[in-house]
Amino acid sequence: MTKTERLLAVAGIGIVASAALLIAYVRGSNPADAQAPGCAPQRASLGQTLDQVRFSTTAAHSVATAVADTIQTRDRYAAMIVTVRRQSPASAASARERQLVRDDLAQASWILDSQSATLARATALLHEDERQLASATPLVSQASSDVRDGDCPALSLTLASSGWPKDRLIAELAEAARLNAQVNDRLESALALILQAQNTGQSSAGAVRTAKG
Repeated sequence: MTKTERLLAVAGIGIVASAALLIAYVRGSNPADAQAPGCAPQRASLGQTLDQVRFSTTAAHSVATAVADTIQTRDRYAAMIVTVRRQSPASAASARERQLVRDDLAQASWILDSQSATLARATALLHEDERQLASATPLVSQASSDVRDGDCPALSLTLASSGWPKDRLIAELAEAARLNAQVNDRLESALALILQAQNTGQSSAGAVRTAKG
């Protein structure tokens, strides 16, 4: 695994862990459900904000898991390329067959390498989403205190200064998911080339064994 791949994998794990922790925190600290007198408009607004926090946190968790899986898949395909190259019957295969194997594996390797920028972009979007979701933690804490105190003006101020709801959050998560899907499509193309090279090598080796037999 390259340095870039390790960084992407660690980033994905961190995002998943942070998202899971925030889900637990929000579920356990829902001031919108508190039975405080008054503040109905503010509590309604807070409830809508927390709904977005929950949805966005779950979505971020899902996308981060998908990106981490994609990175693992790319690593697995890269390992397959190494294996096929080692197993290629250089002496048994014809020059044309050896060239076909080399070309297919080279193209597959290029496809895998070319996905680094797209995966990095998806991970960067997830990092930004993680940062925005982290800002919900002090919001929940302060809003809980305001609701318990029945302080409607303070609750209004807390909501107004929190920056929630986040208009771009869902769009960024959708873009990260789209980029990940795009990479997966390219990985499928790389896999087809790897299997084609593998089959070419195996077929040529089998033909030589049959001829010798």
